[in-house]
Amino acid sequence: MSTETLTTFPKSIPTLQSARITLRPIRPSDLQVVHQGLSDRRVTRHYAVHFDTLEQAREQMHWFSRNERDGTGCWWALCDQRNPRDYEPMIGACGMNAHPHCSTTVELGFWLLPGHWGQGLARDAVSQCIQYARSLNTITSLVAYVARENVRCLGLLTGLGFTDLPDNSNPALQPQPAEHAMITDVRS
Repeated sequence: MSTETLTTFPKSIPTLQSARITLRPIRPSDLQVVHQGLSDRRVTRHYAVHFDTLEQAREQMHWFSRNERDGTGCWWALCDQRNPRDYEPMIGACGMNAHPHCSTTVELGFWLLPGHWGQGLARDAVSQCIQYARSLNTITSLVAYVARENVRCLGLLTGLGFTDLPDNSNPALQPQPAEHAMITDVRS
């Protein structure tokens, strides 16, 4: 196991915005949407977690809170702000957390409710995460682990400058057999 110190994030997660989305800190009232998204097989088909029960989603909410409290990650509620009256409701999540074996590389993750797919909102959210990572001088790169058959996600990441993780890179960053790893340098 690596003895490197984990990347630390500010303990106060900022709100990020683009023309179409708001990324705001996840709050306890988002529990139902987190459960809705992470219990939907269309969402979790290519995602690392799936929750059948509200109690499992509640544990995920505790995980978000621990990451924020400990400074080991930051996750946002993805909100569609094209209708200003309704930008607060969560429609997905996007975030980063410290990689357990590499101090300057953090793992990126995101998901979106199916009714909002194909509109470029996940792309906007990931772009905001990349910009935020660039503002932190403790992060050099983002890595994303993607199911090999999730071609839309692979395309989204490629379009934002992610490239295939080289086979000869840090062994601790190598993906599981069913995954594909992509990486981007946030210092450029």
